[in-house]
Amino acid sequence: MTKQKNKLTIGKVIWGLVRLAILGLLIALVFMAYKVYDKTFNSQVVIEDDEYEILEEAIIQYGMDLNEIRPLLSLSQKEYDFFSEEGELGTVGEVPEDTTHIDGVNLFVENIIDNRDNLEKQEAAKTRLSELMGDPDFIAGLIELELTTNPEITSDEGHARAKVNQAGVPLLQISINVGTDEVTVQSAIGAESLMVNGETSLAQAVLNYLSENKDNISETKALVDERQASIAALWQDPEVVEITGLNSLNINVDPLNVDKGYEYLITDLEGIPLFSVVLNGDNGQFEMDAIAYEDAEALREPLLKKLTESNGASEFVKSIFEKKEDVESLLASEAFKTSLDELILLEAREEEGRVYYDLVTDDEAQEVVGSIIFDNATGKLSFIEAGDENEWSLEEILSGSKKKP
Repeated sequence: MTKQKNKLTIGKVIWGLVRLAILGLLIALVFMAYKVYDKTFNSQVVIEDDEYEILEEAIIQYGMDLNEIRPLLSLSQKEYDFFSEEGELGTVGEVPEDTTHIDGVNLFVENIIDNRDNLEKQEAAKTRLSELMGDPDFIAGLIELELTTNPEITSDEGHARAKVNQAGVPLLQISINVGTDEVTVQSAIGAESLMVNGETSLAQAVLNYLSENKDNISETKALVDERQASIAALWQDPEVVEITGLNSLNINVDPLNVDKGYEYLITDLEGIPLFSVVLNGDNGQFEMDAIAYEDAEALREPLLKKLTESNGASEFVKSIFEKKEDVESLLASEAFKTSLDELILLEAREEEGRVYYDLVTDDEAQEVVGSIIFDNATGKLSFIEAGDENEWSLEEILSGSKKKP
């Protein structure tokens, strides 16, 4: 029954399309007849504008009707450009198809293929490093240099890595670029590419580099380790901790590896860098604002000054600080103290992120009659009177909605 119904429906659609085609052909023939007649007997016949417009609209409607039918037959729609700029019968062209879904599928497949290819290359690079770490000749060469292999092979996007240890601590990192096969060594003295080819194996290239640079790497690493420990202690200095807290600053105690060595970023509350301290990997000096300091002790005072001058608060937080300063300035003014009459304003107290300015009676009992409250998180001001369970907002006070009779 369903198949028969579908056949009937498709038959109706096809018959409708045929009828439209016949109608369109007749309209087109009439239009072309008008144009031929007009060209042949231009001096005798004039086609009125309204007649021409009626004919044009009929042909355009014909194209629109066809486009409603074509999708039902799994055909793409067409753009019917019946009229050129001169009014001639135009051409019929295909409407550009929406290929977004096709592009998406193709891109997805390409990504899968690329990812699989990269994964295979990454595994090949890891295997290559694993074989290096297990190479008897390589191990023997390291032993002569009083070094050992590190069994841990790691990888991330684009690289595979292995390390060589000295006294159980990593001294050198070997990295293979999975896309280019470039071999790079990274140590306390910086990074350098190694020439690995048919004449020089990976093992021999690494051993040659270590033979030439091991002592320099060891000395520089010892100096850098000592300086990193000293600046780590500086970050914990009580004055440094206090100023960074007051000025809403963050110190990234885990440095970034940069060309010159190690960079410690000082940021605002939103993580935006304000300035940095760089530990030079070549000479162990600290650099801040293009000025070099021999050690952490020499850096301390300039750092404290720089931290004091910096403000890591966002604009919103800054506005809260400004509001708080305005409130405290008002409460400290002589005019406000005079207005208190027989009341006294106590020293501010802070509870759960809110600052309370208590008003008490000017007698021995000093009974609390109310409090002015400042919220450190929102910067909003509120009020509460002794015996009242509900606080009054600043808006309610100003509007008079909380004014007592």
